[in-house]
Amino acid sequence: MKAFKAIIIDVFEKDRFINRYSLNNETISVGRHPHCDIVLANSSISRRHAFISYKNGQWTITNQGKNGVYFKGKEIDQQDIMADNEFLIGPYRLLIKKIAVDKSCNIEASGKEETFIANITRNIQN
Repeated sequence: MKAFKAIIIDVFEKDRFINRYSLNNETISVGRHPHCDIVLANSSISRRHAFISYKNGQWTITNQGKNGVYFKGKEIDQQDIMADNEFLIGPYRLLIKKIAVDKSCNIEASGKEETFIANITRNIQN
């Protein structure tokens, strides 16, 4: 049995809400390339600008772009992620809304993953 993990990220361009992403991949790509998990369509964004990854119970963001990822006003190479953290990538702001890890959830069991993400999303919206 593996622990189930999920992360919910709201993306803003300046102050305008763009999209909410509910993801449970162990590696999430962020960039301009249309195959990225989080697509940021701006010329200042690298094709593969950053990766968000889950390992050993911790979510981390890693810069891969030439224009940087910023956390609390400073450019970072890598940073552990917690709920309510904000990261700036070009004109975009990524707000970490929720991080969930459920060690009791058997992700091999059919349908539990989708239900777990739906419950997390519903709780955020309320």
